Amino acid sequence: MNATEQLASYLRETRLLGTSMRLLEWDQETLMPAAATPLRAEQLALLTGLLHERNTSDELGELIDRAEDGPMAREARYDYERQTKIPADLAKERSLKTALSRQAWIESRKADDFAHFQPHLEQQVELMIRWADAIGYESDPYDALVGDYEPGETVATMDELLAPLREMSADLLARILDSGVQMDGSFIRRPYPVEKQEQLGRMVAAAFGFDFDRGRLDVTAHPFCSGMFPTDVRLTTRYEEGYMADALYSTLHEAGHGMYEQGLPEDQFGNPLGDASGMAMHE
Repeated sequence: MNATEQLASYLRETRLLGTSMRLLEWDQETLMPAAATPLRAEQLALLTGLLHERNTSDELGELIDRAEDGPMAREARYDYERQTKIPADLAKERSLKTALSRQAWIESRKADDFAHFQPHLEQQVELMIRWADAIGYESDPYDALVGDYEPGETVATMDELLAPLREMSADLLARILDSGVQMDGSFIRRPYPVEKQEQLGRMVAAAFGFDFDRGRLDVTAHPFCSGMFPTDVRLTTRYEEGYMADALYSTLHEAGHGMYEQGLPEDQFGNPLGDASGMAMHE
């Protein structure tokens, strides 16, 4: 194999390891018993360390340098340069504490007890400040963090983009409130059995285009979509018998993410060209 082919193979193996970690994260938020949280956190931290080794290895750097100049090498270099700025211990610490924080948030939400989650939240903020400092930034710490979601964007460019939208949205809301028109939304807040809500959500998601032969729908505390491969995309939602919109809207939103993931090119799996272009497009 030439250097470009070797790079593609290396990236594919790394992605396979990453999807194994993603599956454990999905399991933690859907099926895993709560008592398993401490060991699951250790599992995820261990995998994070292995991934960090691969993502920052000299071998990967050399393959990027030797590979044919093009989109794959360019995207791989961007990720490599960011990853090599992060200390391995910080990467593992973030993974471990994030897994513990997830369970604490679920417990706090159920008990309506913010105090239980507060130390975990403070810990996460402190971790992300250290993460931003490791990557480096010129004016705002979030400039360093947003690169994981939208490469090249900064707080300043996002403010410029979102300011007109903020003004337009505020104006629209004011006109709606001043119109005097009242919508009857009582049907949304009637009691609906969870099994019927699930049937409706699956039916509408399938009608939109989500392929349940290559995906599934499960229950979680906070809805999300997890794409392992284009052939294994997992949606989650939550149900409230007295408010059907919660499940319906979240299912449809996550189905949109799922359709994006199912539409990624299977033959490019592991290659940056087979990944989502960014979270803005995803949303």
